[in-house]
Amino acid sequence: MLKRRPPFWLALIYGAVLLVGVYMIFHAYTVHKYMMELKNTPLNQSQGAQDTDKIMVEFVDYRCSHCRAIHPVVKEVLRRNPDVKVVYRHYPIFKDTSLREAQIALTAGLQGKFSEAHDYLMSRGEEPITEEEVLGVVQRLGLDVEKFQNDRRGPEIGQYLVFNLDAMQAIGIYSTPIFIIDDVIFQPYSADATPEMFEEILEEVYGS
Repeated sequence: MLKRRPPFWLALIYGAVLLVGVYMIFHAYTVHKYMMELKNTPLNQSQGAQDTDKIMVEFVDYRCSHCRAIHPVVKEVLRRNPDVKVVYRHYPIFKDTSLREAQIALTAGLQGKFSEAHDYLMSRGEEPITEEEVLGVVQRLGLDVEKFQNDRRGPEIGQYLVFNLDAMQAIGIYSTPIFIIDDVIFQPYSADATPEMFEEILEEVYGS
């Protein structure tokens, strides 16, 4: 007896289900790959322990008031947990003003002074740094001005920022501050954030 072929519409459904499954697997792989690569520090953009597996990734913008508000909390987490590293990933939300300050921090990283630049930019006043003020800030931070001018619009910083944007789009995050701790995405409200919130996730993910 000849077997009847399944109806065409049923074959279409099977095909659609297969495609969705393949897409979901590929998307999950892509997200995982980005989340792992976000832990890297191509521009030395980190604070805390260096040789450690306990890593928090923070998406930041120096023009973001919530990022500045939560900065002391992050510093306290590092003080209380000397085996933790924070890797900073810049997301310049406010266009030129955000990009300008990110360039200062990242070029400082290329000169081994990211941490000093990051703390300064997080703790300074509400007003953004103007283009006319940039070199004064660079000198204040003790950076090589000529190297800064060469690096600030160089390919390393450009590739780093493009990667951040691609990663955020793939993961599905669009604001700051957002933290990624292994595979946990955490967006605390800065006014309520405490070191204990971070430590609870760190312990859950990495153990004591």
